[in-house]
Amino acid sequence: MQTLQALLEQIKSADRPQPFSVYHSYFEQKLLDVPITKPLLIIILQGSKALGHTQQMYCQQQFIFLANSLNIDMRNIPDNDAYHALLIEFEPSDFDVFTGYQSVTKEVSYFSGQVCARFESCLTQFIQSSLWASNDIFTMRKREILWFLKELGFNDVLSIKPHTSLGHKVHELLQQSPQLHMSVSQLCRTLAMSESSLRRKLKFEGTSIQIIKDRTRMAQGLHLLQTKQYTIGHVASLCGFDSQSKFTEKFKKHFGLTPSALLRTKMKD
Repeated sequence: MQTLQALLEQIKSADRPQPFSVYHSYFEQKLLDVPITKPLLIIILQGSKALGHTQQMYCQQQFIFLANSLNIDMRNIPDNDAYHALLIEFEPSDFDVFTGYQSVTKEVSYFSGQVCARFESCLTQFIQSSLWASNDIFTMRKREILWFLKELGFNDVLSIKPHTSLGHKVHELLQQSPQLHMSVSQLCRTLAMSESSLRRKLKFEGTSIQIIKDRTRMAQGLHLLQTKQYTIGHVASLCGFDSQSKFTEKFKKHFGLTPSALLRTKMKD
């Protein structure tokens, strides 16, 4: 894992989009109700992660694969003064690599395992490719990771079924729009349905436009605070809030801590 950490340190200054994210902190982060908006592979490089309302899962020097159906409590716990994790998001289309294969178990919301030397080598190649690869190659490499997990015996990867409900489609549209804002009429035109149909179908799924919008904004705000050196005001603006105070209020209500408290966990002093 030290090889992976060293490689990520070399690459973080590269001035190009990366097909992965790195989260780090020097103090414990306790986050409530974290939305998982895409299937997510988390590799714990240093420290440990506790997941669930009663800490049902504890990961140290391991990986965990989460389906995009979850909102889950998390604790990121430093070891030797630091917590580091590598995060790789997958698109539903990435799972087309398993076309023709049947799920070997019932649908699962997560699975975990140890990072063996072979898997670490696969991840290292994926990270190295970020220095030169195109988006199409990134997609192939991500599919390679999924296939490699199956080859290593983690057959639950066949049962991490990406959810593609109407609510997830609305989330994707909001995520792709400037400042995460798209009017209801724009959503309806893009989805080719009336407003009443959209609201009725979302209600049937147990959600609403406002719930999805709030979830999308909070997920983006958390990600930006974890990965960028932006001011809280700038993050608030990027997430579609017209004031930092409103963003802070929503963030604390959702995650259980303020944006400034989260940023303090990422500072050594």
